[in-house]
Amino acid sequence: KYCFFRSSPKHHEHRFDLEKFYQEVDRALRINGVLALITYAHNYVENKEAQRLFEQYAHGTLGEYWEKERKFVDEEYKDFTFPYPVEKISLLIEKNLSLDEYTKYLSTFSAYKTFRDRNPNQEPLVQFKADLLKIYGTEDDSMTINVKWPLSLFLCKKT
Repeated sequence: KYCFFRSSPKHHEHRFDLEKFYQEVDRALRINGVLALITYAHNYVENKEAQRLFEQYAHGTLGEYWEKERKFVDEEYKDFTFPYPVEKISLLIEKNLSLDEYTKYLSTFSAYKTFRDRNPNQEPLVQFKADLLKIYGTEDDSMTINVKWPLSLFLCKKT
């Protein structure tokens, strides 16, 4: 007889009350069951100048607006406590995005929302997009770039 218990908070484990979450996992998960936790790090692009621009945006402009728990994600959960023995699998997501799509993606960051809530008259992505277009030597925001996201899968087997 097989049992499947799925919990896939994807990239939000650091926001949980881990003690309560792990208690519930322990209650629901059978022996030899696996808890899978998934997270992804900040994206990167191959153009070094564009990558520096992204780093300035994510860590400079938005730096103080990230939740303190974001450090777990940035450090790939290296100091994270898991409830059972853990195996880490590293993967990579790749997607071609237009410069416009990429800029819109950056507006989905929680720190961006916090920045805008606290600074309603400032829109940091306008200058970011202008700088990005300049870096790529184009005025066409439909130009595509390859964007990569490191993905970490943590498999915790209950014994």
